[in-house]
Amino acid sequence: MHDPLLHMHLQVLIALEFKLIDDPSLTTPFIARVDITIEPSDFKVLYKMLETKDKPEEMEGMLQIAAMTAPPYLPLNHTSQKMWNDARREMDDAGKADHPVGLVQFMNHTAPPMTYPITISPNSFEVVRQKLHLNVPLSNGTTFGSPLSILAVVQYINALIRNDMTTTRLRMSMRVADKQLIIDTANGKQSYFARLLRFKMRRECAYLNNENQTYVDISFSRVPTEINPWSGFLFLWDGERSTNH
Repeated sequence: MHDPLLHMHLQVLIALEFKLIDDPSLTTPFIARVDITIEPSDFKVLYKMLETKDKPEEMEGMLQIAAMTAPPYLPLNHTSQKMWNDARREMDDAGKADHPVGLVQFMNHTAPPMTYPITISPNSFEVVRQKLHLNVPLSNGTTFGSPLSILAVVQYINALIRNDMTTTRLRMSMRVADKQLIIDTANGKQSYFARLLRFKMRRECAYLNNENQTYVDISFSRVPTEINPWSGFLFLWDGERSTNH
C-alpha cells in the first residue's frame, strides 16, 4: 500500500493490534498477517452475484482488507529474519532506533503470500495516543463516525479504497477465482476465505448501510476464533506448517 494515507492507517492498525504503545517491540519483530479479498467495486454487482450466483464475464474488482491477525508465536525463516534484520539496521543507522519494525504478510486465496517490512512512525503512534474518532465514508455520501478501534481502522481503509479516495487506484479486473469466492461465500462454503468474507460482510457498516441489507445481519468486532488462521496450528512465513509450539 504505497498511498501515504493508507500506509499510515495500516501502521495505526498494527499499533493497535500489537499494543505497541505499551510495548514498542524494538528488538524483536512483530508479525502481522493481512488477509486480502478482491470484491466487486459496485455494490449492486456484488449483491446480484450473491443472489443469483451468476458470474459476469467482465467486472471491476477492488482490493479489500478482510482481516488482520497476530499469531501467538511465529518462527521466522532465514529470508524473513534477514528482511527484518536489514530493515531494523536501516532504521538504527538513520537515527530511528525508537521506531518499531515488523513484518506484514499479505495473503490472498489464490496468489502467493507477499511479505514486507513495515516501520511504525511517530505520527501513527500519535493517532493511537489521541484516540481520534474516524469518519468512515459510505457509498451513499454520508459518513459513519466511530471511536478509534481495530474494526474502525479496517473499515476506514476499505472505505478509502471502495470510494476511490486514494492516490493509487487499487482496482483490477476480477479473476475467475475472485468471482468464485463470492459464489462460495453466498453458498455457505466453509473454506477459510469464504468464511472470512461472510464475517467481513456481517461486521462492516458499509454493507449495513447499503440499499440491499438482506445478506447482512449483525456487526462483529474481531475475527471469531473458529476462523482465525492461527487457531490450532502455527505458520512459518514460507507457508510451511509448524508443529513446534
